[in-house]
Amino acid sequence: MRTSGRRAVLAAQLNPADGGGPGPSLRVGVRAARPGADFILDTVGAPHSVEPYMAALAMDGTLCVVGIPESAIEVNPLSLIQGAKTLAGAGSGGTVETREMLDFCAEHGITAEIEIVRPDQVNEALGRLARNDVRYRFVLDMTARRP
Repeated sequence: MRTSGRRAVLAAQLNPADGGGPGPSLRVGVRAARPGADFILDTVGAPHSVEPYMAALAMDGTLCVVGIPESAIEVNPLSLIQGAKTLAGAGSGGTVETREMLDFCAEHGITAEIEIVRPDQVNEALGRLARNDVRYRFVLDMTARRP
């Protein structure tokens, strides 16, 4: 998976739980040369190739797609057949599952990098999304007052 130089630096700065180094998308690109992942969770919501992920899977590995890109996902059938790999999808779950996931993340120190946006900044944030000028997920703070 290609990642721009700026995003590669940002990914490395995020200091993932495994002790540092590049973020997940960069590690997949490196791991693609030597398959070994039993499971990969693809949360990308933008058009992208899943082939690097498929190549990173071990025999009988599963790629689970939960991101919803605006265009169809294309998969080479040989990527599935060679190595008996599985392509799966999953819904978001209900409130019980979401609470369990949030509790698990809290217990293990798993957090998300976010950028808080005030209501008066929504149009600017949408423009940045359109220009692909976003580092983290936007969170809309509805309690914020205008400056």
